[in-house]
Amino acid sequence: PELSLSIQFEKGADEALWEKLIQLVQKNLDSHTSLFKLRAVKVTHPIDLVVPRYIDLSADIQLFLSPEVFHEVDTNLFFPIANAAKLKALGIGGHRGVLLHGKYGTGKSLIAYEAAKRAVAASRTFVLCTSDMVQPALAIARFMEPALLFIEDFENLGAGSRGLSYLRNSLSGVEGKKSSDVTMVLTTNFLDAVEKMDR
Repeated sequence: PELSLSIQFEKGADEALWEKLIQLVQKNLDSHTSLFKLRAVKVTHPIDLVVPRYIDLSADIQLFLSPEVFHEVDTNLFFPIANAAKLKALGIGGHRGVLLHGKYGTGKSLIAYEAAKRAVAASRTFVLCTSDMVQPALAIARFMEPALLFIEDFENLGAGSRGLSYLRNSLSGVEGKKSSDVTMVLTTNFLDAVEKMDR
């Protein structure tokens, strides 16, 4: 979902009027409602961009992680989600990238589920996507910021792909000229493949 707004003023129009109109538009955009905002959604197929698939967060699923791994996940993912407002007030914000790696069955999907629950509880939109839907999912996350974008099977983007370049620029803030309040979590079962693709 993208919104493009064009305003054309007559030559010599009062600049104060421009500012009032732009402020009014911004105020309305800030309070917009959406099928995606403050929800947990899956973006794994093009139809999901039209009819959102919500993630059911009602189940109470326990995380089974070693204390060391839980500490890393809590410090780098759960704590920033829960304390996003404080971080923003300190000028840090929620813009960051996290790479979760491990073999099948090590808990990446459980971490995604727990992150979704915590994100929605902290008034952040959660977007879960596959590597082939990164670009539209990132557009949704940036439009619905503050957001948490969870990209599964990151290694499938492929070496030198346009998607990888787009993601790298978006993570750095270059693509949008400013960093967005979007936390990106990339997952992979094959860390070696990711490192060969792009260290």
